[in-house]
Amino acid sequence: MKKNWRYWLSFLWPLRKSYPSKISGRLELNYIDGQVMLDSPEANYSFGSLQEILERGLEHIDLTSVQTVLLLGLGGGSIVESLRAKFDFQGEIEAVEIDPVAIAIACREFGICEDANLKIHQADALAFMQQNSKTFDLVICDLFIDRHIPVQFLSANWAQLLLKGLSPQGQILINLGIQLKPEAAEYEFYHALQAAGDLHWTRMEKVKETNTLIIGKKQ
Repeated sequence: MKKNWRYWLSFLWPLRKSYPSKISGRLELNYIDGQVMLDSPEANYSFGSLQEILERGLEHIDLTSVQTVLLLGLGGGSIVESLRAKFDFQGEIEAVEIDPVAIAIACREFGICEDANLKIHQADALAFMQQNSKTFDLVICDLFIDRHIPVQFLSANWAQLLLKGLSPQGQILINLGIQLKPEAAEYEFYHALQAAGDLHWTRMEKVKETNTLIIGKKQ
């Protein structure tokens, strides 16, 4: 990311830049002490705690066997940066993001733009997976509107679509976010995932004291 005047000024006082979004309500770039984060009104979307949380999950993924990644929920693109910069992933990434405002911010503010190894689909993730015929070595599911997961992404049907998108030796990383109360939909989703007998599942609770991650690997 280029160091513009906001970067240098943020060491003196925090700065905020808002983007109206029909889907997310409002997205904000917050500059604090040289760090810029993309936030919704109630949650971090990219380049903040969320990036650190997903990196904790990626530490449990064997990326040496991964050549293709499907990222469901691009946000500002911080997980793309993590894969490339921290984990030295050089393979192909396809990202699905419903919010065109987030896609524009990812490119303009963070330099996460389409290139030879990154294809970005502006699409609803459910519709995309219903039509998808490809398989991927790693599927990362990080689908939120603000801090809430839309109910269609906590269903047995969604679990089956995710599993269908895995290659024979595929792995999957799912961010379940912060659940303030137990939800029946979450249990339905998780049990549907566990019903896939050829995967071993690990559930990571209270990652960074907040989030739940689920990691699945083919046996």
